Amino acid sequence: MRGMVLLGTFMNDKAPEALIRDPHGRIEKIGLGDKVGRQQVVAINPGLVVLMRNGATERLTMPRG
Repeated sequence: MRGMVLLGTFMNDKAPEALIRDPHGRIEKIGLGDKVGRQQVVAINPGLVVLMRNGATERLTMPRG
């Protein structure tokens, strides 16, 4: 997803969550199973979100600064 940026990941007792910024600049909190555009969140690990659509995966990682 062009312009999608991973801002952070949060590992808590219930389920991991992440903050992303979409191509329009909106910030959204996501969790496992959520939809991001046409992709589904299938994994959240420290500094990494994995999205899947039609069997293809995309990895979002934290930008290096």
